[in-house]
Amino acid sequence: MSKSGSYIYLKGTPTKAGTYSFKVNVKDSSGKTASKSLSVNIASSTTSITIGSTYKSGTVGTYYSDYILLSGGSSSYTVTYSGTLPTGLSLSKSGNYIYLKGTPTRAGTYNFKVNVKDSSGKTASKSLSVSITSAYSYNYSMISSFHTNEVRSNRPTLTKLYVLRDGEFIEAQQIEAEAGETLTFKVGDWVNENGEHVEVSNVQLKVLADENDFLGEVEISDEGIFVIPTELVNGEIIISLKASSGNKEIETDAILVNTN
Repeated sequence: MSKSGSYIYLKGTPTKAGTYSFKVNVKDSSGKTASKSLSVNIASSTTSITIGSTYKSGTVGTYYSDYILLSGGSSSYTVTYSGTLPTGLSLSKSGNYIYLKGTPTRAGTYNFKVNVKDSSGKTASKSLSVSITSAYSYNYSMISSFHTNEVRSNRPTLTKLYVLRDGEFIEAQQIEAEAGETLTFKVGDWVNENGEHVEVSNVQLKVLADENDFLGEVEISDEGIFVIPTELVNGEIIISLKASSGNKEIETDAILVNTN
């Protein structure tokens, strides 16, 4: 509220509906006074909240910043989200903008929902998706097939290793993958020195990068999963398998080398 000459102005942008009561008191230069009770009704906004278009795609290791615009409703928005943001990015609100910022660390498609509520209680939600691609692609070739580290008679040997591609397991002689991609491997048959099938148990998969960086270990029956690390631009990955056959321990390994 402000005065200019003989006028009393009430200005601004209402942010909350309701009826507001107040009293105006006036005093002139001779000391005379007057008062008047007044009320102002602020109606709820008739427009719904609109959440802007989607976010752009990003690249692993490259700083990312984008926003979507909010409009309609009664402004003074409160924003929350559910789902999974790209690893390394965060969501924040400033004014009528919802920002997504940070440096992505893992490739993939991330789905999440933005929920908005204005000062009058109106709500709106929108499902969004952000695709993060890798700065590198990998092309690994197996340079040594699976073999027993210590050759002994009657020690079962793993015949082949398979990798899941397009819904089908294929022999893992050559693997093309994006950094950060999850690879699923399947163990082939175990045979004895006569080529006959041998039952094994307690199978474990272990994955090493450059013989030092431990990437993961998982107990499996016949398949295992590991992730190609983003930072492994050049180097080798060693896949080691251990199992038991009767009272015998078996250990085999294969080496996948980045050929890019």
